[in-house]
Amino acid sequence: MAKVTQHFHPNDVPWIQGISINMYVEDSLHWPYTPNGQYMVKSGYRVGREMNLHPPRCSNMEEIHKWWKMIWSMKLPPRMKFFSGRVCNNWLPTKTNLLHRGMEVNPNCEACENDAETLTHALWKCTETKAVWKLIPWYAKCDLVEEGSMFDILTVLHNRLGQTEFEDAIKVMWAIWENRNRKWNKLPNMNGVQLLDWVFSAYPRDTTQRKATIQESNGVGLGFIWRNWQGEIMIAGMVYGKGKS
Repeated sequence: MAKVTQHFHPNDVPWIQGISINMYVEDSLHWPYTPNGQYMVKSGYRVGREMNLHPPRCSNMEEIHKWWKMIWSMKLPPRMKFFSGRVCNNWLPTKTNLLHRGMEVNPNCEACENDAETLTHALWKCTETKAVWKLIPWYAKCDLVEEGSMFDILTVLHNRLGQTEFEDAIKVMWAIWENRNRKWNKLPNMNGVQLLDWVFSAYPRDTTQRKATIQESNGVGLGFIWRNWQGEIMIAGMVYGKGKS
């Protein structure tokens, strides 16, 4: 008992104590994060990085405060803000997290069936997930981001994208997770195009570009273009106002 409390997290001790021991079967070593049960340095590094239950520590508390202030002030529905907070802390019930907490589940991703379902894999690295991200125009700015936890990846996205694009990224992650849960519950799930059409139709973000030209003697001209999330022009026009003589 002393060895268990010494080497394992307190939350895991009850799970370990609850494991019934078969006295008639020889022990064997099994690494649950690869399909064949064999440990690989690559998988150990990946799981070690992604199963950190808290965001990377930062000595600058002001920066931490600014990050969370940005998260909670995003122009998104509350459910997506809470979702982004859970992503930052790795609190979503991915298969590896469930396994880490003592549940007997197959850790392999059900979408690609190739790798263990960590949070980073589910929301960013899975081939099925990549197919969704590649449909988004700004993804080219971020497609080489591979290593680290989802908190690390969110930090990179925030640095490379504008605020509106970053909020769109949160929407897409939320939709990917919802779609993943539908597959988990044996419900029909959506392909990439259907998924993006659904989330951006249900939670739209349209932008308007405006440009005005002012010449006191000739008048004022105002042109506008209204685009949807794909950058497609919805409507365009101009308004002219006569100047004062």
